[in-house]
Amino acid sequence: DFAQSTIDASEMEFLHVDVWCADGFFIKFKLVDFGADGVFGGDDDSPGENDRALGVIIDTSEGEWSSLDIPFSGFYDRGLENQAHLAQLIMEGGVGAPNIVYLDNIYFHK
Repeated sequence: DFAQSTIDASEMEFLHVDVWCADGFFIKFKLVDFGADGVFGGDDDSPGENDRALGVIIDTSEGEWSSLDIPFSGFYDRGLENQAHLAQLIMEGGVGAPNIVYLDNIYFHK
């Protein structure tokens, strides 16, 4: 979670993440908005998986960093209803995903 508080990213258009792992793999990011009450499990929570991120193959076979700028529009296509109370960023790897993945420079931007 985001340090016990929510983030208002309503003015932002992208999620930026730098990723490193030893081998290329499919990666999926999921953002969860806790809604105006700011509490997990409330009636206004909305998770959104990013379909575009699901199709991104991160090629780190040479141990290099990959930069991703993922549009919020893809999260809305997959269930996110709001980005004013973001509380969780979940990363999921597909079959054969490596055990060690490094993330850096995680931020939202226009």
